[in-house]
Amino acid sequence: MKTLFEQLLEEGDDPKDTEFYLKDNVNGVDIHARYDAHYEDYSIYLPQADSFVAVIRISTEKEKIMRAYDYARKLASEGMQANAIARELESNRNEL
Repeated sequence: MKTLFEQLLEEGDDPKDTEFYLKDNVNGVDIHARYDAHYEDYSIYLPQADSFVAVIRISTEKEKIMRAYDYARKLASEGMQANAIARELESNRNEL
């Protein structure tokens, strides 16, 4: 099965898309991936997480935000809650 990033690349999606926005709800956890024009990078937003961890700045590279988004969805599907997902993404964003 292809990742969402691989699917978007096949469809010719621009990797510097400032209109980029994805959202999903997995096991009750809302997960948003978006381009943040203020910081000029891609971020994951978890509205159910505590406010100090709700936004995780990932990278200026679209490929990394897609991996982070897929990873967040996987963690939520395994039952992890929003705060734990945020901490996991923050800890591992350089390895994504």
